[in-house]
Amino acid sequence: MKKIICILMILLLLVGCTNIDKEQNDLETKGYSILCPSGAPALVFYNNLSNFDVADAGAIKTQVLGEDGPDFCVLPTNVAIALLEKGIDYKLAMTVTYGNFYMCATGRDDDVSMDKGDKIVLFSEGSLPDLLFHYVFGNQYDESISYVGDASDALREIVSESSDAEYVLMAEPALTIAFSKNPDAYEYSDIQRLYKSLTLTKIFQASLLVSNRINHEEVIEFLNSLKSDIDVLLDNPSVIKDKIGESNLSEELAQAMFGNIDADIKAISNHNRLGIGYNNPIDDKEALDKFISLFGMDKTSEEIYFK
Repeated sequence: MKKIICILMILLLLVGCTNIDKEQNDLETKGYSILCPSGAPALVFYNNLSNFDVADAGAIKTQVLGEDGPDFCVLPTNVAIALLEKGIDYKLAMTVTYGNFYMCATGRDDDVSMDKGDKIVLFSEGSLPDLLFHYVFGNQYDESISYVGDASDALREIVSESSDAEYVLMAEPALTIAFSKNPDAYEYSDIQRLYKSLTLTKIFQASLLVSNRINHEEVIEFLNSLKSDIDVLLDNPSVIKDKIGESNLSEELAQAMFGNIDADIKAISNHNRLGIGYNNPIDDKEALDKFISLFGMDKTSEEIYFK
């Protein structure tokens, strides 16, 4: 009799293990489509490379407005909220990056102090980097400011011997690259820290949207898995290289998705200067409302949040 009981217990355990393995395999093979801008936000999906693609914010916006948009996508938080408030078939699920903007001194200013007469270079006129600079510094430097297109253009202003820029607004990981190419350059100010000192809140740079067609429990499962991936990434940034190797991504494609991988890893290792993380946005609704006021936007309605 004891032998029969033991055999039955073993069979039950085997069935239980089979069910667990099936659940894990089901999670891996659901194949949600994920669309995200390249760079820091894309890094959080290093463990979902088979279902993941990058596109600029304009292309992602077009897709979420269509009938067959991605299951999950990342957009600049202000763009995401503007779309959600218009009634797109998505919900705001998670913030994934919290800003990685820094003022860089190029080493060309004799008095090492940013003054009105210094040449100051900003990028992406009228968008978040520009708005943040003016929020923390005001308009006192406007006559000294010139604009370039993006962070890669700003990088050239730091490393080029022909540039006379004295202070340049930068984003990581381009700033890490700048430091390696211009030994006289240094961080002049941390925009995230200045913003927080004025508002007592974070910069909600980029956020994850989820399609309403995805089952609620499956969304919870996906978000929990993504949070775990982000924790692993922050604890061991080199996991990015491991996953890229496993996926057989070409070096060119990996760079198009994530930028300079070595600089990414170094920036994350250096106190997470890429600003990667996660939260439940509705828990920070008041702070999020304060952030989008930078763009002249009204407070968010609770209906846009995934709950």
